[in-house]
Amino acid sequence: MAIDETTSSGGSAEITASLSVWSPKYFMTTLAMFSIILLPAFESLAVTTVMPVISAELQGEALYGLTFAMSFATGIIGMVAAGSWSDRFGPKLPLFVSLGTFALGLLMAGAAQSMLFLVAARAVQGVGGGALSVVIYVVLARTYPAVLLPKIFAVFSAAWVLPAIIGPFIAGLIAQQFHWRWVFLGVLVLLPLVTVMMLPSLKSSPQDPQKNTQKTPQKAVEPWLRRLGWSFLAGVAMLVLGMAAEFGGLLSAILAGSGLVVALFAIHHLLPAGALRARRGLPSMVLLRALYSAAFTSADVYIVLALVNFYQFSPALAGLSLTVGAISWSLASQLQACLGEKISHPNAILLDAFSLRAALAITATASALILSPAVLIAAWFLGGAGMGFGLPRLSTLTLGEAIPGNQGSIGSAMSMACLLR
Repeated sequence: MAIDETTSSGGSAEITASLSVWSPKYFMTTLAMFSIILLPAFESLAVTTVMPVISAELQGEALYGLTFAMSFATGIIGMVAAGSWSDRFGPKLPLFVSLGTFALGLLMAGAAQSMLFLVAARAVQGVGGGALSVVIYVVLARTYPAVLLPKIFAVFSAAWVLPAIIGPFIAGLIAQQFHWRWVFLGVLVLLPLVTVMMLPSLKSSPQDPQKNTQKTPQKAVEPWLRRLGWSFLAGVAMLVLGMAAEFGGLLSAILAGSGLVVALFAIHHLLPAGALRARRGLPSMVLLRALYSAAFTSADVYIVLALVNFYQFSPALAGLSLTVGAISWSLASQLQACLGEKISHPNAILLDAFSLRAALAITATASALILSPAVLIAAWFLGGAGMGFGLPRLSTLTLGEAIPGNQGSIGSAMSMACLLR
């Protein structure tokens, strides 16, 4: 079981006293986790908002797409490196290094005097951000009892939704009233506080994996160097895939096709064995996570296109319409947390599948028949609600397969599954 049994089976009295992720025992860790999700999410959305201003000032329009593709590609390397490192030595040092790397990337971006230097900064940010996304899973599995995981994932949903609603506006305001550099430097200022808030959970976490080797099954984790090599290959392939559209014509198709094939081949070696074949257990959970992410993200992009092309929405209004999906995601996530054991994990996941399929079917039908745009928006409210209700339970089941020797590799698989879209 991934969740440390010392925290999940310590007696009903202890569990009852700690049923809230905001109880004194978990308050600082939960607040730190919320911030670790919130700050990179805000920074990601903020960069999208202010990048036109940045590229104009630094005269780097030719590298515009690369600034986004680079952080995406290096994020894979960070995910794998942090996962392997955490499995071997525990999450404490990987967490500090991840935060430090992300902070260095922010500092470089805030000080960038050329677009090329900004691309390098985004590469560093990607490594740090990708690593953070994995280390927090390890800390979760070592800190919270199993009964609280759906609730902490609901907190994560809120941390994602808040920047989605107000992040672009705040970023634009910062760029307009101060300078775009403060979009990066403002986040940097808050990171030391987040680091301090994480200290209690790291001090109280269980022993590091090398001290519990008798509990770790043989070959639970691939050799770290081999995994790192595959992550570099996957990162390069994703970079090629992300930049393919910049060329156009036959070359674009060749780059996109080759990038996709190589990326899938490399990531295949980084996911649990049998994931792409839907093998029962952990592999199928990771694949299901990837399919949910791919379906939701792809439809997200299509709805914007449909609202602009078929209904003459402005890009800003079309993007704002998708906010209803983010809001319903967060609300449904809070609902599943409140319901707790009143609904089983498998039933919650099935409800997610039903809601997402219904939303996709309604979206396709409404677009084909040019129905009212309200139908598309309502469908996406349903789709977001399904994801918010089922994905926390799927994440809980997936972490339930981890032990101290493979929490990192499972965490990296969970993060990379969201890249298969």
